[in-house]
Amino acid sequence: MWESDQTHRILVNSPTGKPLLPWLLWYHGLHTAVGAEIMVRSLFRSVFGQKTKNRASGSRDLSISDSIKDAKVGDVFTIQGLSLEYDDIYFFIEKIDRYENASGEWYEITGVDGDNQVWAEWSQGDNLFVTATDNRRPVGLSRIGLSEEDLIRLDEENSIDNFIDVDNERYFYRASSEASYFKDNSGEGDRFYLWDFISEDERRVLSVTKWEGLPFESFFSEVISPGNVTLYKGDRPKLRS
Repeated sequence: MWESDQTHRILVNSPTGKPLLPWLLWYHGLHTAVGAEIMVRSLFRSVFGQKTKNRASGSRDLSISDSIKDAKVGDVFTIQGLSLEYDDIYFFIEKIDRYENASGEWYEITGVDGDNQVWAEWSQGDNLFVTATDNRRPVGLSRIGLSEEDLIRLDEENSIDNFIDVDNERYFYRASSEASYFKDNSGEGDRFYLWDFISEDERRVLSVTKWEGLPFESFFSEVISPGNVTLYKGDRPKLRS
């Protein structure tokens, strides 16, 4: 179910510009909480679906962005292409973190919709590269068949010809380096070490991290076409002329 604070933020800052919260309060008085959530989702679909149609007709600027790079906390986005189907779900962006290493920076967006949650990362090199996952539960090194000594060797050799096999799938080494994590894109940053691998078909990414005082952690994510992410912008401060 929707958490109360999250619900308040989403509904008061609705895409129509009008508070939807009274509708939810009225509905709670007549129906169950489950019914209220269904109603809210229907409202979101009708509003955003209408926006998409209006944008195609070119009638007016409806604050829809084709790039995840424009995301801000409070925006809403949809995502297609994940193994689990989320095509009909509008995720509210409650958090944006930044990462940085010697090669550049990348961002992680946390999107929520009731019990559903996704994490999407993007970086801009020669092209926009986007990955996403709905499972941030880490696995240990033994689960992916690596040891600390293996990671040290991979780091020292720094060769993209190196690979590992995980669950009958081959992952090629891409890079390893010290990196910094900036929670909510602020502060001085916390340092950690990162190893990145990409599957042979280039559809999945395996990241291994090591934070001081914590065990090695491994995470899997899926490569998503940037065109499969649609961003619906929330309120933006108007710049003075």
